[in-house]
Amino acid sequence: MNWSIKARLIAPRDLRNGILAMTIAVLGVAGMLGWLGADMWVYGLCAVMYVLMLLLLTVRTHLTFELTCRGITISKYVRSDRAARITIVVVVLIEALVMLWLAVATGTWWLLLTPLFIAYILFTREMVPPSPEACAKHEHGPGWEQYRYLTIDRKRRILVPHISNLSIGFELRLPDKAMFEQCLALLRELLPAEVEYLEQDWVYA
Repeated sequence: MNWSIKARLIAPRDLRNGILAMTIAVLGVAGMLGWLGADMWVYGLCAVMYVLMLLLLTVRTHLTFELTCRGITISKYVRSDRAARITIVVVVLIEALVMLWLAVATGTWWLLLTPLFIAYILFTREMVPPSPEACAKHEHGPGWEQYRYLTIDRKRRILVPHISNLSIGFELRLPDKAMFEQCLALLRELLPAEVEYLEQDWVYA
């Protein structure tokens, strides 16, 4: 059984904490810039960088699943298309401009090393993205006889086989309800008879 899906591999709680931390950091930087007497355009650059960083935080991963009688294989690939590369370049350039302004405003000239280093990275690194096959990460699960639990999250259409630790497992994300039921029926055939089925929300998704 094979299928592919795009998903955000970050738990809602971690996403909220990440956005909160990023917001506090940006507000702290804005406060410091205000104390230094920054111009309005500097705040605008910070706002643009904040929005672009939020977009990067919510990027989705391309997942490919393969279930066989021997086990599970999951391939993960974060697509690095032209729009994503442009977003990263814009964030880096805005950060370089802010650091340049800080160096001029405070007279701390060693801060110029940051934009110079960033410019060096941008101009020397090859911006052509690698092929999906070259950067995909493959995870192979053990044989079905080693699993002892199966978490069934119907709300998010996620099935998670566990060996022992209930917080660790292979997340099988299904694109629709019909395939979810089909995969669940297949797992009931492949997993050992003593497996415990847990109908509950997968809190790590």
